[in-house]
Amino acid sequence: MPAELLEQCRIGGIILAAGEASRMGRCKAVLPLGDCAEPTVLQAALQALQGGCNGPVVVVTGFHEAAVRAEAVRLGLPVVHNPDAASGMFSSVCVGIRALTQHGDQLPYSCGAADSGASGDSGHDFLPDFSLDALFVLPVDIPLVRPETCALLTESFAARHDAVTYPTFDGERGHPPLLRRDVAEAALRHTGEGGLRAVLEQVAVQGETECDVPVVDAGILADMDTPDAYGAVRERYSSRNVPSEAETAVLLDLAQTLPHTRAHGKAVADAALCMAEALHTVRGDVPAAIDLPLVYAAALLHDICKGAKHHERAGGLFLARYGFAEAGRIVAAHRDIDPAFVERVGERELVMLADKFVRGTRLVPIAERYDERLREWAHDAQAVADIGGRKERALALLALLERELGTDVHALLQRSGIWKTA
Repeated sequence: MPAELLEQCRIGGIILAAGEASRMGRCKAVLPLGDCAEPTVLQAALQALQGGCNGPVVVVTGFHEAAVRAEAVRLGLPVVHNPDAASGMFSSVCVGIRALTQHGDQLPYSCGAADSGASGDSGHDFLPDFSLDALFVLPVDIPLVRPETCALLTESFAARHDAVTYPTFDGERGHPPLLRRDVAEAALRHTGEGGLRAVLEQVAVQGETECDVPVVDAGILADMDTPDAYGAVRERYSSRNVPSEAETAVLLDLAQTLPHTRAHGKAVADAALCMAEALHTVRGDVPAAIDLPLVYAAALLHDICKGAKHHERAGGLFLARYGFAEAGRIVAAHRDIDPAFVERVGERELVMLADKFVRGTRLVPIAERYDERLREWAHDAQAVADIGGRKERALALLALLERELGTDVHALLQRSGIWKTA
């Protein structure tokens, strides 16, 4: 997010963690999302909001108060308690809004046991006085939101100052909404009937501006009210660096990638996956194993910005903007990789080689792809030198891969029978 935009406004956040979690049967905020104890659900929610906040983020507790407060203290988060949590989520929204907009200089700030050497109230300081322009509202049980999603919302608000800014995935609104301060304060005057949704519906009725910001983040719609839903969220968290099939489709739509480019991407993805599976078999388990979903997704998207200047670099930046930096690094490198800096073939090299094996949607030898370009540019000595250098480097990478696999890769792809040959 451009620093100059952040300087124009101050954004805070509320994490709602006051619920009873009756269907889950245990406190959601302290559940782990990773293979170890961290990150917790509360920690993931904080990380999401930190992508768009340059002001304080407060946690509202209610049920499970001791457990949530202890985790908030560990994370260094301000905590406010809602004694009326049983009346519903809207009461917690109001407690959080009131804390951020009316009592900032009195809000207990949890320094965290790691910093303060203490826990509980002895670890509390007080926030300095401040004035927020807008604030996020995020239920703790929606922990898959990407930091980049919140960054995009803040970027939009800084430029437009809409009353409410919503993230949308494939046309559907999700969490967290970003409320301009006056809208948040209006919630404090609301009767409570219909909850926050009723407050936000009044924004449109009163003619205030709303903004839907398209994001590539299915996590804005993914809550975890039940043990089964928690299991699904936890499984997705482990692969969050790779766009899902639905997210890949949205990425291609946002970039307005043309149909023939998408077809080429699919053929390249099939080729890359075939090579990756062979390499995965040879290497076995981690740490040398290949991330197959990452290879496939990056290959599908490698030409997402085809037509732009330096399209590989533009594609990498585009993916990073929406939260897929790892796939973006692969996409940014798919035009040319120097084998002098490659000890063993990885995801980057597989996608780069797969692209060179595919003309349109057809399999061709790598050398043939480059030879076509050399004939096309025979009139330009510098272009011939550049293309010849890329050909040499690609063939060196191919030789490195074939030595490890112990087979001719072009023949391997031909045997797969997954797509057309020339």
